[in-house]
Amino acid sequence: MSITQPTRAIVVVDMQKCETRMGHYTHPGGLDSTKIAIGSNLDRARTAAGYTIVHNASHAKFNHETTCGPLVCDANWMQSTTRREVLQRLSGGECCDFDEKCYPKRGDRILICPNVYAKQYPDLLEIALSEISIVGIMGVVTDSCVRTVAEKSLELGKKPIILSDCTAQTDWDTFGITTNPTPQEAVLQDIRSGTYGEIGVQTAREFFAS
Repeated sequence: MSITQPTRAIVVVDMQKCETRMGHYTHPGGLDSTKIAIGSNLDRARTAAGYTIVHNASHAKFNHETTCGPLVCDANWMQSTTRREVLQRLSGGECCDFDEKCYPKRGDRILICPNVYAKQYPDLLEIALSEISIVGIMGVVTDSCVRTVAEKSLELGKKPIILSDCTAQTDWDTFGITTNPTPQEAVLQDIRSGTYGEIGVQTAREFFAS
């Protein structure tokens, strides 16, 4: 009997508490991640054949008490020692832990690459996306790290697709600034125009149906 090899990946970008909580350090009061449909669609990918899930934690910081470098690891969260080993690499306490809506599960991959190791990121992404041809991208923030992951995936010869209902952009309404289109819509329009190369934009439903 043949075993189905993963040909698609879901990359979850920066869904850590420091990025997803209202009032966090990057966008004070300006990002509401509760509006994006990540959790249910991750479960959908986990139950489908041919998917690998990668958690991209680029805003993780290494604990100064450890000497480890950036890494890609298997999130075997059924073993507490593995979870403890990964979290020991994160500084900032609970803030740098993963958001509850998309906590890594057994079989997922975790890519940890703090900004200080940014030059190594493409190599780590290539390892995390080995044997993958199509990359669906979820997470925050659309015009920054989400788009960067899409661009780097494209450079690796993958087909990146940003999932419009599973990503979020800073909501300026929080500051009393109303825009039309919304910041998220404006960023996605720019990406669709081809400014950053052949990066696709689909809803999660369209992505899983294709």
